[in-house]
Amino acid sequence: MIARARAAALLAAFGAVGGCGALLNLSDVGYGDADGGLDGSTADTPRADATFADGEGADAAASDVARLDGACATPPDLSADCGAGLLRCEPAGDCVYSAATDRNHCGVCERACDGTCAKGTCAQIPIAGSGGAVANIRAVALDAVWGYWLVDGQAYRQAVDAGGASDAITGQYAGLWDLVVDTDGRFYHVSTGGFERSGGGGGAEHLRDIAGSPGARLVLDDARAYWTEGVDGGGDIGSALKDGGGYVSLASGQVAPDDIVLVHPGQVVFASRAAGTIQVADLALPGSPTTRIQSLVRLRAVVGRDGWGYYLAGADDGGTDFEIWRFDLTTFARSKIAGGLDDADNLAVDDTFVYASTRLDGGFAIYRVPKCGGAPSLVTGGVTFAPSGVVVSSKHLAWVDGTTLVQTTK
Repeated sequence: MIARARAAALLAAFGAVGGCGALLNLSDVGYGDADGGLDGSTADTPRADATFADGEGADAAASDVARLDGACATPPDLSADCGAGLLRCEPAGDCVYSAATDRNHCGVCERACDGTCAKGTCAQIPIAGSGGAVANIRAVALDAVWGYWLVDGQAYRQAVDAGGASDAITGQYAGLWDLVVDTDGRFYHVSTGGFERSGGGGGAEHLRDIAGSPGARLVLDDARAYWTEGVDGGGDIGSALKDGGGYVSLASGQVAPDDIVLVHPGQVVFASRAAGTIQVADLALPGSPTTRIQSLVRLRAVVGRDGWGYYLAGADDGGTDFEIWRFDLTTFARSKIAGGLDDADNLAVDDTFVYASTRLDGGFAIYRVPKCGGAPSLVTGGVTFAPSGVVVSSKHLAWVDGTTLVQTTK
């Protein structure tokens, strides 16, 4: 069984927010299940209780939604007039490809499976070196080459496609919580021992102590690191230069801060699931965080990419349905892009889609929804256990299924 399994979000691995380079983030986005049922709303009017700060509201939301819709409009379906189960794809350019079984066009055009294609989804492939031997996965992440995970105080990586043995990329740490792969290939991590850096050979350099226990998230910009930490029953947002110097407490006394999203160098957005808030902390105003969205019901996850944030929270009706909302990381204008997800607890985002786990046929599945809203499409089904995190790279999607780190072509 997974001991306090930690999921991971891939933040800015391909086109970072604010132009800060390609950073790979292992972090906690929660884990759980959901029940399909997405409503495909593309530009919902903000609710009456929307909490835009500084007078922001529906007008700002409308303009920002229009900006995003123009940037991520879904291309036309060229297979709409094909017969049942057929796709119009290149190179043939005609309706000759089976969506159910074609390895190069599995379910959709140009989804080229690493393994087989069945019922329109690519085969799930365990990443070698994980498997049943991994009983305490705390985080997973993915880039174009590697799968990463934290197990029992140590970080490992394994080539996604090549198989073979896994490599330990850090030493052994008590309470190793999060890991970021920087643009120079070095690994930064937080543990109960503090903030550390390693070059991937198993050793590490202790950069500074952390006053409280580290939280769920660590992010980097070009010069600094930012993390959550628990102090005296509350929580702080800490920041230091990458060499450990220049420590600043950006926010203190917060209610269990969780996810962190980098807006631009010197500024982060952080979420408190327990308080149902999303706040901004800034190096220019240390100790003075600003609440921008509040009164969220059962906030489960916050991720960010390319100037936009996405959060998963409960619907207003107080039931088990959850919704995905997107918000501008500058104005915090927001709109709902999906709803009706039963008890959902995962988010991941790439250039085009937002991904979430759902219940399906007695097990679990992972669907994707266009970032502008729209109909969900199945990426993979038949997941045995509630996925512990969902992460994406340019080609693959990965998650923890029980004690196995699994990937498939997305």
